[in-house]
Amino acid sequence: MKNPVNNPGYVEPSSLQEIDAITSSIKKRVNQLLDLIPGDRVIDVGSGLGSDIFAASQIVGANGISVGLDYDDDMICEAMKQNTSLNEDNSIVYVKADALAIPFASNSFDACRCERLLQHVENCDIVFNELIRVIKQAGRLVIADTDWGTLSVDSSNFEIERKIALFRPTIYQNGYIGRQLYHMMRAGNLLDIVLEVHPVIWTDFYAFYRTSFSLNSFQHKLLESGTVTSSELNDYLNELEEADKKNSFFASGNVVVVAGTKP
Repeated sequence: MKNPVNNPGYVEPSSLQEIDAITSSIKKRVNQLLDLIPGDRVIDVGSGLGSDIFAASQIVGANGISVGLDYDDDMICEAMKQNTSLNEDNSIVYVKADALAIPFASNSFDACRCERLLQHVENCDIVFNELIRVIKQAGRLVIADTDWGTLSVDSSNFEIERKIALFRPTIYQNGYIGRQLYHMMRAGNLLDIVLEVHPVIWTDFYAFYRTSFSLNSFQHKLLESGTVTSSELNDYLNELEEADKKNSFFASGNVVVVAGTKP
């Protein structure tokens, strides 16, 4: 297991909280697609700050089991700190583990959610198979992940904007995973497949910068690759900052959501 901080797409807990807010409607939709009922056993693989497994725990209740799994100590500690005061019945169990080898027996859960994780893992096929393995027959699997190839920023310099946008997916293990989820679900022989595309919209340059451009030395990697020069990057960012001052900044990208039932 690698140190999560060394992951090229690593997000600090503070930045993740802001990303969670931006994608809150997607999170709600993922939990809706889980079709949870009281008493269910549910696992969130890549649970981050724990807000999603907390929401799920409110449905399954004290008679159910809610597990948040993450391999980042900081995320688990932050999740426990944020949710313990709200989780009075202690129905959430947080587990530090690698998604490549989920430490639960096959057919353990009624539902599994996995959001924005597969873009960060080297062997996403192994993780995908693990997600299917741990759910019961007729259990629900819901995955949401980003297609970084859809990133688009309003800029007058189309050439530089496209160069940067096309470089962005390459810093992830699987920057285009969003568009691959549907065929993965088909290949996994899941039933009752649901496919949805959800836009993520930024109209605040600084929110966009904090949740996109500042991630784990992105600008350094961009310049090191020779994709753009330092002056081109500065001009580009200055233009976006000016757009923000005029309340006209706009950027968008897509998150793909898929859901299916284990046969």
